[in-house]
Amino acid sequence: MTPRTAAHTRLREATAVDHARVDGCFPHGLQDAATYRRYLRGMHALLTALSNRDEQLNVGYAIHRQHLADDLLALDARSASLPSGIDILDPHARLGVRYVIEGSALGARLLLRQAEALGHHATSGATFLTHHVDRGITHWPRLMQALAQHDPATSDFQTVIASARNTFALAASCFDPMGSAGDVDEGQDRK
Repeated sequence: MTPRTAAHTRLREATAVDHARVDGCFPHGLQDAATYRRYLRGMHALLTALSNRDEQLNVGYAIHRQHLADDLLALDARSASLPSGIDILDPHARLGVRYVIEGSALGARLLLRQAEALGHHATSGATFLTHHVDRGITHWPRLMQALAQHDPATSDFQTVIASARNTFALAASCFDPMGSAGDVDEGQDRK
């Protein structure tokens, strides 16, 4: 495990409420097929919205988006409508985004087990989570190294914090069950 630095501690504390709001969108994890589809649609919308705002994120998360599209297809689910995204104007803002996305790979280990319990696996239905967990093994420590280079007392670090908070807020809006209430759940009969 990577030791926590002052920058990581500050960022974690500054975003704790925002992180809890995202976790609250799935209080029982991926408990059923409808919840799993909502997770996949939300994650696809989040990564697409972020990628549309920054070329480096577009390239960096292209495989993530492809795996999400494949999983949505395997579950016969359509993509969610896209939110407008957030401003990513510099490397500090990008670091805040990456903190949220790369950090989500840690929690994805539990989500992968839950998706597997629903009958999905690495080659069908859980390709994204499998990739995300595997990639997190190397990318999370890299992100921690990048954070360690920052002084949490600087204005640049305030940009990292603001961007991470905005990314968590965007994620919560993508995952919010009320936000997708207008979407017809593909697993339900249509009348």
